[in-house]
Amino acid sequence: MRYCSDLLHNLGLFAINNSMGNPVRKIPHRTRGVRGYFFSLKNNRRVDYESLNEQSLMKVLETDPYILSYCEQPLKIEFKWGGRPYSYTPDILSTNVSSQSTLYEVKPEEVLKKDDGRLAVKFDAAKEYCLERGWTFKIVTEAVRKSPEYQRADLLWPHLMNPNIDENHAETIFRRVSDAGVLRLADLVEKDGWADPSYCALLHLIGKGWLVESSSGIFEPSTHIRVFTDHG
Repeated sequence: MRYCSDLLHNLGLFAINNSMGNPVRKIPHRTRGVRGYFFSLKNNRRVDYESLNEQSLMKVLETDPYILSYCEQPLKIEFKWGGRPYSYTPDILSTNVSSQSTLYEVKPEEVLKKDDGRLAVKFDAAKEYCLERGWTFKIVTEAVRKSPEYQRADLLWPHLMNPNIDENHAETIFRRVSDAGVLRLADLVEKDGWADPSYCALLHLIGKGWLVESSSGIFEPSTHIRVFTDHG
């Protein structure tokens, strides 16, 4: 989509791919649990996850236009437990368009409830690490899959990752929105459905963060669509 690329460059909207580097710990795939990977368009590389909750969080970060980049297994933090030194690797580090970073630890609620104190010490070390750098620390559980952010990401995901998106439809939609400033979804597509190439192309552009909807995750005929420019 040459027109899209040129306009995005002019607006300063191209994300800095893989600006956070690579993981410091590799995730083993021959172990129990839900593990896998996908190619991240936002990071321009493969990203690995080792739980369904991590995958869900990554979907949210991948489709959030305010997230510039993210990295799994990003760094190691030292802590002491029982008088002995240990280190652990938090799950994900993200940076948004305002250069604010968030460090995520993903754990099932059941594991948190059974903590013997070691997790609390680890999390305290992570909080201190983040405080020293002006970052935010968040603990994410399976509740992420019930969040509005995940519902939005789950809707956009098939279109974002669809390799057969019609580039002509996508370029036409992007040009129309950028020329008009704001358009209703009904002005861009005649119907909503998997088989409609314009609808698929529109959600692909929203998933990539090139376009954004007025009401997050709500795609109705009256929903307003504009070029995403909130990078200040």
